Amino acid sequence: MLDQNENEILELDNVEGGSVEMASLSDLKRSAKFSMKEPEGYDIDYNSDRIQVFVEFKMPTEYEQNIVDDDEWYFISPGFYTDQTRKMVMTKKEGGWVSFSLGIFLLSSPTQVEEGKSVYRDIEAYDKLLILQEDKVTDRYTISAGTSYYDAMVDILESAGADKINIENDDKVINNDKEWDPGTEKLRILNDLVSDLNFTQLWVDEYGYFRTSGYQSPQNAPTDYIYEDDELSVTLEGMEEELDLFDLPNVFNVVVANPDTEEEFTSIVENTNPNHPRSIPRLGRRVVRFEEKDDIADQDSLDGHVERLASNASQIYGKVKFDTAIMPFHSYSNVIRVRNSVLGIDHKFAETSWSIDLEAGSDMSHEMRRVVSLV
Repeated sequence: MLDQNENEILELDNVEGGSVEMASLSDLKRSAKFSMKEPEGYDIDYNSDRIQVFVEFKMPTEYEQNIVDDDEWYFISPGFYTDQTRKMVMTKKEGGWVSFSLGIFLLSSPTQVEEGKSVYRDIEAYDKLLILQEDKVTDRYTISAGTSYYDAMVDILESAGADKINIENDDKVINNDKEWDPGTEKLRILNDLVSDLNFTQLWVDEYGYFRTSGYQSPQNAPTDYIYEDDELSVTLEGMEEELDLFDLPNVFNVVVANPDTEEEFTSIVENTNPNHPRSIPRLGRRVVRFEEKDDIADQDSLDGHVERLASNASQIYGKVKFDTAIMPFHSYSNVIRVRNSVLGIDHKFAETSWSIDLEAGSDMSHEMRRVVSLV
């Protein structure tokens, strides 16, 4: 349990169950559910207190071999002779605990239930993007041309009380005055700005830092983790693969018009991969998706935006779902190599969601989209 400044208040030993989920395609990325008995001696402030969730692994006890001088052997046991003056001894090292944070959550929608003389709560909770979703501009909000995107984003985050900020600064500036109507969520404004830069959507990491950086296609990104059905596999039986080819475009065209300078940016990406079932050569025709965008930082950002649009759309046709043992180091939109000899899968995937039940020995579920090449 943390206060609103994320200082530790107490350790909750009264949580009887729950889950944590990451959904990279949702506005609020991380969510959690808790079933807990009201703690004794502390009244939870459901308006401001926060909960940080950890997975802890108990590491095994290890023994280390060391050679020591004969006159030191009696400090360590057991031991056996190696020569006249030295001994080989085994030193016992007790296994400690290794912790992984699963996120910091704001409490929402608590329901209290009477059971005997105790009060139990079922709590829904969300990551700190909830702050930006609930905080809206009360007047027409304007960012002037010439302002750096980084400064604009930091100003909005700080206006919402954020002090843990880790966003990339690429020194690009806003080309035209940008305006939003009163009542617009600050999260919406920030995601409009990161879209102009072809950054990832704003997200919050395991320790409560607001983050965004330049988008990198999963096709070009390094693989974070590998799951395969070998003798050391942590994947469980029952992997599912879904193929959906309906109405999938193979040409992506985006135009950005600047009414102030009459400048126009255009970018087109075509799926010409002969191994993709909906590519132009495989289908024998063009299926075009056309969009107009209000603003963009520059031509490079637009090209990256359209490549991302095409890649994301083309990934939809191949999805997998599977369960593993608890692997708590997954975060936002990891790139995964999945190998399954039974289904004939050996591809890179972008993880769209994962979920962990808060119970020792439980499973972790994963959903992923297949990473495809467009050429």
